[in-house]
Amino acid sequence: MATATIASGINGLATGQTVSISGATQTECNGNVIITVTGPNSFTYNFAGSATMPATGTVSANDLYLRAEYQNFSANNTWPADGTDASGKWRLRSDILAKTNACCDEAIDTYAAWVSGFRDGVWPGMLELPSTVVTVQSGTDGVVTYTTIEVADASIFAPEQEINTYAGPDGIARLSTTSIGSISGNAITISIPRATVLPVGSIVRPSVTPDGVHPYGAVIDGVANGIPQSEKLKFYP
Repeated sequence: MATATIASGINGLATGQTVSISGATQTECNGNVIITVTGPNSFTYNFAGSATMPATGTVSANDLYLRAEYQNFSANNTWPADGTDASGKWRLRSDILAKTNACCDEAIDTYAAWVSGFRDGVWPGMLELPSTVVTVQSGTDGVVTYTTIEVADASIFAPEQEINTYAGPDGIARLSTTSIGSISGNAITISIPRATVLPVGSIVRPSVTPDGVHPYGAVIDGVANGIPQSEKLKFYP
């Protein structure tokens, strides 16, 4: 068992959640693991092997974009914007919206359409996006593969979209990640056969972003739908 300590706090991590550990020189410590929160700054997890402790390297923990609270800001992009160069892209945004130095004829403010409802300046976490549940178990023994997942409402997804399935009912332990090949009714055909058993009641969610910067389709659709028509008419009067 390994104990991880995060100086800034666990920022919303919860016992039973899947967390991605990376950057440890002792590679046995890396990977997707189920954690047990032991304090405001620490959690434990099991790992295979007998790596020497403490682990070395630049070790990081990622909650796989489940919650907005766990996202970090890159250098010079910390919210809130303060109107100086130190606020990076937020100053650029302010200049564009103000049409500073006649930089543009018009600008659309997309911020309210994409920002998390729980934290300023970051993408929504997966918990904020629409989700559905598995209605017919996929897989039997973890060996035999399947290509179809039956869900309660497949209309929230689209072909080629990445989806994540979590154990129900709390939906924080990740079971599988895959991509949609096609959809027929509420039957999702996945692009690569899987063997991981997905019991009835497992929670299926779209991915938010692959890297914390660029959005996946589910978020792009949310942005497009969330921008008021009055704003869109600035470009197409």
